This record gives sequence, C-alpha cells and structure tokens, in this order.
Amino acid sequence: MTIQERVRDPGRLEALRATGLLESPRVPLLDQVTRMAVRLLGVRAALVTLIAEDRQVTLSSAGTGRPPPRWTPLSQSMCRHLLVDDAPLAVDDARGDERWTDIGAVARGEPAAYAGIPLHAPDGLPLGALCVIDDRPHAWNQEELEILSDLAAMAETGIGSQAAEQTHRRLEQEHTFLSALLDSLKAPVVACDTEGRLVRFNQPMRELMHAPEQPMATDRWAPAYGMFAPDGRTLLAPEQVPLARALAGEHFDDQEVVVRAPGAPPRRFVTNGRPIETPDGHRLGAVSSGHDITARHRLQMLRDTQHAV
Repeated sequence: MTIQERVRDPGRLEALRATGLLESPRVPLLDQVTRMAVRLLGVRAALVTLIAEDRQVTLSSAGTGRPPPRWTPLSQSMCRHLLVDDAPLAVDDARGDERWTDIGAVARGEPAAYAGIPLHAPDGLPLGALCVIDDRPHAWNQEELEILSDLAAMAETGIGSQAAEQTHRRLEQEHTFLSALLDSLKAPVVACDTEGRLVRFNQPMRELMHAPEQPMATDRWAPAYGMFAPDGRTLLAPEQVPLARALAGEHFDDQEVVVRAPGAPPRRFVTNGRPIETPDGHRLGAVSSGHDITARHRLQMLRDTQHAV
C-alpha cells in the first residue's frame, strides 16, 4: 500500500474524524508527552501529529523556539511515512535519505535526525505520530526508542480518552435530537431494548399511560399499563402486547388495543410494531406506535345502533 492509499483509506479517515481532535483545542496530556520527550531524549523538538487527507495537523509541540503552524501541507510531512508500514521509524541523518528530498525543511538542513512512533485510534488504525527531531545527526539507540514508544502509549491514552468523550457527546446530541423528534409526534410511541426493558415513552405515550416508562418484565406490561383486547374487557396476554410482538421479530400493522389507564376513560388504538435491527440483522430492541381511533369507534357504534333500530 502506498502512502497516498494509506492516508486516504476511508476507515482510517473515519476513525480520525471520530476522535474530534482535528477541531479540538490542545489536549493537556499530549503537551505533557511532548515536553517529556524533549527532556528525556535531549532533542530539539517533539511533536504529536495527525495525518489528515491533505495535511498534517500538529496537536502538540515542545522544544521549538516558536510553535509550529497548526497544519502543514501533506507533501511537507515527515510523519506521513510512518503510516505505510505502521511501525516505528528512526532516521539518523535525514539529509542523506532520499525519502525526505521533497521536504523543504530537510533541504534547508533544519531537521537532521528524526524518530517517530505511530499513534493509533482505539480500534488500532494509525492516525498520526509522536515524533522527535534534532538539528544534528543522531544515532538513535534502543533505549531511546523504547522511551519514545512508552511516551507514544501515553499519547494514545489521551487520544482514546478524547475519542470516548467525543462519542459520548455525539450520543447525547443524538439522544436529545431523537427525544425532541419523538415528543413532537402526536402518536404515542414506546421502545424497548433487546432485553425487553422499556427505554422510551414519548410525551403522548406518557400522557396516555399517566406514568413514565418503568423497568419491568414483559409479562407485566399489560396489567401495569391497562392494555386490553378490542372487547375492552380481556387483558392482553404477554405475547399479545404490541411491543412484545415486535420484540419477538414481528412486523405488523393495525392491531387494535384498548388502554384503560387509571383515572382516565378507556381509549382505543390501532398499533404498529417493528423490531429494531442493524443492517446485519442484530436485534437492538423494538418499537411500537399507536393511532387513537376512540372517536371513530364510538361513531361507528352509534351508526351500527341506528342501523339496527
């Protein structure tokens, strides 16, 4: 795989974006890592970099006279070479190495020696590097590379923590969006997880049931929430409850259910249900919604009575 193919690998780029580090401010732990690298290895500079599709992004730097730019063109990145083999790289004298001939800083004789360790996402995909550079040739020994590797492990911990925080933030945003969307519907909606735990009543469902969702076994749903057959008198069996049918894998429409919530008149609904599954068939839970037909049913009963008379 060439450098270009590795850099533009869709899975790698997705893992890179998922960290949220391309747009985030500096991460304190990464600043500690680069400062320790300069102090322990006695080099001119240390950097933590990410390799994006068209640029190198510097997350942290230490030891340089002035901070390097936040990003540089990919063609001027030394760290991009680590992505191909996904392995440590040590160059005693970059000025004599043909891999660096297109990098302006090397041509000017600024970084003479380079050593870098790839940095990975939690799923193992390479994202960038922890690197150290020196302005004179440097014969890197095994102990120095081990120190650099240990510091890279610390940097990966910081990246993993940031990625987890980003994922948590994204899930919270998605949950808030979904909650607002469901609450805006007029139809009552209920969802459960794969274990049958009720995880979501939207606002119309809470108003209908006069109660919030509660963790309980599926065989308790009908008596707890007053769910009856169309005759209004026969309590639904556990396997007849719309959400239980959906959790069992059924796709159905127009099941008629009467809800007799405490302190409220009976209401009649036609319900739909679906299991919630991933594209590969893994079941995550189930969802059921209802449409209130109480008024329509009463009108039909009146018409039937008039017709009979």
